[in-house]
Amino acid sequence: MLDDIISQKNVRDALEILRPGRDDNEDAVARVAWSMIADANDAQVGALIAERGAAEALRAVLQPGVRTPGARDSRELIEKIPRWRSNAVTAEVAAAIVKSSHLIGVRLILPGDAGWSTGMDALGNHRPLLLWTLGAAELLNAPRRIAVIGARAATLDGERRAHHFVTDLAASGVVVNHSGQYGIDAAVARAALAVDAPSVAFLAGGLDRLTPYGHEALFSRLAETGLIVTEQSPGSTATRWKLLARNRLLAANSHAIVIVEAGMRSSNLNVVGHAALLDIPVAAVEGPDDAPASAGCNFLVREQGAISVASRADVRALLEPTP
Repeated sequence: MLDDIISQKNVRDALEILRPGRDDNEDAVARVAWSMIADANDAQVGALIAERGAAEALRAVLQPGVRTPGARDSRELIEKIPRWRSNAVTAEVAAAIVKSSHLIGVRLILPGDAGWSTGMDALGNHRPLLLWTLGAAELLNAPRRIAVIGARAATLDGERRAHHFVTDLAASGVVVNHSGQYGIDAAVARAALAVDAPSVAFLAGGLDRLTPYGHEALFSRLAETGLIVTEQSPGSTATRWKLLARNRLLAANSHAIVIVEAGMRSSNLNVVGHAALLDIPVAAVEGPDDAPASAGCNFLVREQGAISVASRADVRALLEPTP
C-alpha cells in the first residue's frame, strides 16, 4: 500500500504543495494512512509508531500473516488489526492527499516540523499523528495561548462575557483557542475578528468539510486572520467521538482553559479532563444555581477545584507566573 501510493506522481506533487521543501514522503503518507484507518486518539497506534515509526508500523499491520506488529501486543491490539486492514484502501489515501493539495492554503504538519505544536508532545502516545492547517500555523506556538470555550446553547450574557474576555486578551497579545462551534465558541471567534486579532479553531472533521456548515463565512475570515486546524484528513466528517478526541488537542495547545458556560452534560467537561491530566489551569465562570447553562461551571468550581473567574483581570491572571 505505502509504496504504491508514494510511487504516484500526483501524490508526490501534492506533498510538495502540502510540505514544500520536505523529502519525508514515506512518513507523511504513512501518517495520513494511519489517520484514515485507525481511530483518533488511539494510544496503541501511538505506541506502535513510537516504537517502529509510522511507515514500518503500517507495513507490519498490513502484511498478510502478521499477528502482532511489535512488542506492545495485546488481545485488543490483535483484534484491531483486521479492521485496520479492511480500512486500508490505497486509492482513498492517495485521493485524500491529492484533494488536500487543491485546498488553497492547506498545509500538512508532522511531529518534529518547525511549525509543529510543541504542546501536543505532552500527550505522549495520545499525540496526534499529524495536523492539517489552514492559515497561520505559527499561531500554534504563540508565546501565550488560552482556550475560551463554552456551551453551544449559550445565553446572551454568556456571549457578552466571552466577547469581553477575548477582546481584552487580544489587546494583551494572547492567542485565543476555541472549537469554532455554535454558541460561546462562535462568540469567541467573532470577538477576535472584531478587533482584528487571530484565533485558532480546532475542528473535528476534514478541512474540506468545515463544520458547522452555517459558519462558512466565519471560517473563511478565520483562515485569513488566524488558523483552522484538525487531525482529520480531508473527507472525514465530524462525529461525536471525533469531537471528544479533538478536545485533547484544544487542551494541549493551551496554557489555560476558561469555560464561560457549560451544562452538566457538556462536552466542555471532557476538555477539563484532558487539561487536568496535562496540569493545565482550568477556570470557569460561576452563575445562578438555577441556570442550566451555569450548572457545569458551578460544579467545576465548587466540586472540582476550578478557578472562579468573573472579570477580564481574573482571566488575564491565569497566564501570569505563580508566585
